[in-house]
Amino acid sequence: MRQADGLSKLPSQITMSIAKNPDENLSAMSFNWVTTPDTNDSELVYSTDSSLANPLRIQANVKKPSFDQMIPDTYPELFTPVYAYSAIASDLIPGKTYYYKLGNSTDGYTKTRSFVARSSASSIDDFSFLVMPGTKMTKAYAFLTTARDLFSYLVKREADADFLVHLGDALLNGYNSSQWQYYLNAIQPLADIMPIMAMVGKYDGGRSRDSRFLHFLTRFNYSSLSYTRIPGTAAGTIYHFEYGNALFIVLNSSAYNNDLKVEWETFVNDVVSKTSKKWKILFVHVPPYSPGPHYSVDNVHGLILSQNDIDLVISGYERSYYRTTLHTISGDNEQTDQIIRVSPETGAGTTYVIAGTARTIYESSVYQGILASGKDTSFGSVAYNSIIGAYGKVSVTDDAIRYTTYDFGNGSIVDDFSIHKPRTAFNDANKNMISRIGLSGMPVVGNTLVSTHTPADAAVIWKWERSADLRNWSVIAGATTSSYTIQSVDENNYMRCTATGTGSITGTAVSLPTLMVRRSP
Repeated sequence: MRQADGLSKLPSQITMSIAKNPDENLSAMSFNWVTTPDTNDSELVYSTDSSLANPLRIQANVKKPSFDQMIPDTYPELFTPVYAYSAIASDLIPGKTYYYKLGNSTDGYTKTRSFVARSSASSIDDFSFLVMPGTKMTKAYAFLTTARDLFSYLVKREADADFLVHLGDALLNGYNSSQWQYYLNAIQPLADIMPIMAMVGKYDGGRSRDSRFLHFLTRFNYSSLSYTRIPGTAAGTIYHFEYGNALFIVLNSSAYNNDLKVEWETFVNDVVSKTSKKWKILFVHVPPYSPGPHYSVDNVHGLILSQNDIDLVISGYERSYYRTTLHTISGDNEQTDQIIRVSPETGAGTTYVIAGTARTIYESSVYQGILASGKDTSFGSVAYNSIIGAYGKVSVTDDAIRYTTYDFGNGSIVDDFSIHKPRTAFNDANKNMISRIGLSGMPVVGNTLVSTHTPADAAVIWKWERSADLRNWSVIAGATTSSYTIQSVDENNYMRCTATGTGSITGTAVSLPTLMVRRSP
């Protein structure tokens, strides 16, 4: 086993997270930190006075993870023993500034830090939060340069957000203690000013990476929010909380079968049935619906989301950004005719966002395209190849959720949409709309692209467009039929088409874009 590089008896890898408070008119904040395993104890000391006069002292709970708890148990040289401490500051006055330090009188305390108490569970105030896709790095220099730059960028630009949700895949190897240390060190500037609400990805926990989620549970503490009926190793990684006028549900895609069954079939139904909040937002690392390389049409779980009127589902996993709004009408898996695409502005259906990647080094050798090859991707609505990396800012009011995705490279807007209240129930009237468009044909100069639409017998007006950057689209004059022959002028552009229904079938649907047009070799 490794020695604790860069660790000491003083607390480090400090994170805050939203916690449950007994009095719903007040709030709570959870703190988590680690030390070397030669500390005797640790505490949270906090006060509304900057000099910490007359403070409250909370003795921290301690976890002592050991390598014999690890699965897989094949990398003892990558495991660093630590003690993990957690404590909750309760009965906080929302909006008030508190000061705190961590440690003990023998080994010393951290410098005095501050935080602002977040909204109470009973609040219905407007708020915003950040969405961070996977960083999935491995080397110390990558975390200390690229990753730290990303998080520092958010500190400068988005410090007014109430909290950040990290969508998993924070690092590449969940069993590697050093990678967890690099990640927590990189995120520290942001973790100092806002709660971090994290979920398990494919690479930082589960299966061959860390099937007991030992490292995740060492670094994050959501115990006061966790679903108590999860029977297995995923306990503590599946949780929910209420904030403003929204219910937040966090799932674990890497949970084993029984935990996975409980979180979807019991947990989601249970917490939705008990909330009085207007909005329902769910996070799950692996998207139920993806038109990308990790193609997915998961109607089993999509039906659960539709039946529970989930407004917004945010996922990671893919490297590109995607968005669509769907209503699932049956649980027949893999059948795209069981999903109907609608507009998020109507409030009908569930909007699915795959947030892309936060990495600035794009894995172009692995992910050449943004759409799955040979699959029906017509259920998608928006796709963006996030080569630079992207993040989201979500603003929640009583009337609407506004989701804006920004390019990390230059701050430009990648996508911007709203979901409105009052929510419109999905009904038969929604079926009389153009729901999706499919495209066939290779994007090569001289080839012909052919589009199809649902419902197939609808009379529509066609329009073809081209774009060099997947953001700014130009209408192609004279291209008004269901097929389009690619011209020389289209080279190095992406193509898409729209269909607007006429007569009894209304609405407009937009296809996902093609890959970039090339000349034949």
